[in-house]
Amino acid sequence: GNCIRTLRAHTGWVSCVSYCASLERIVSGSWDSSIRVWDSERGIEISAFPTAAGNSKYCLDWNVNAGVVVTGCRNHDVQLWDLSRAQLIQVFSGHDSVIQSVWNDDSSRHLVSGSEDKCLKVWDPSTHDSCCTLKGHTSAVMGVQSDGDYRIVSCSYDKTIKVWDLRMATSTNEYSDIWSRWSGTSSTNRIRNGCIGSLEAHSEAVFCVQFDEEKIFSGSADKSAKIFQF
Repeated sequence: GNCIRTLRAHTGWVSCVSYCASLERIVSGSWDSSIRVWDSERGIEISAFPTAAGNSKYCLDWNVNAGVVVTGCRNHDVQLWDLSRAQLIQVFSGHDSVIQSVWNDDSSRHLVSGSEDKCLKVWDPSTHDSCCTLKGHTSAVMGVQSDGDYRIVSCSYDKTIKVWDLRMATSTNEYSDIWSRWSGTSSTNRIRNGCIGSLEAHSEAVFCVQFDEEKIFSGSADKSAKIFQF
């Protein structure tokens, strides 16, 4: 297709975008540390969020229903912004490295972040605190998604996709029938800090992942996209 709009204002790499067709708006984040809101039909900038220099934005997730944007930052923080006011609402601190992936529950009950510190964190916006830290990846966590309840799927530079169950986040001896169906085994030692399954089908880093009730979809540096059946 043909390019119909070019949106210019960022002064660094544009690292993340999110689009809402019903509002005709685009939100973008950049290595220039800024977050900008655009009119997709007119191709003009609507607003720019006031952000500190040197704190590049690596990822974002726009919760349209709640009117908030979550960003993952170079300074190891997760930020929650009010879109209509272009105002920073909350900052979540606890990771030890750059945030590479974020996800925001539609109901804003919790946020999930993945970092180069190899961990995922689940955050409670009502308390500003981390509810849970999920450890299991051996390299940067590049993608995360939650079902808004207890299941989280993540992907990593370590070439794996992991499935987590928050109900088992402190369990080391419970058995998951999800892992059983995938692997054909019933080994109890598969669960580590809530991890109920690890898929190792890619030969290079896995950069993105999504899932629904039946399937997981992934994209990798090995030049392939894969679909897994729950």
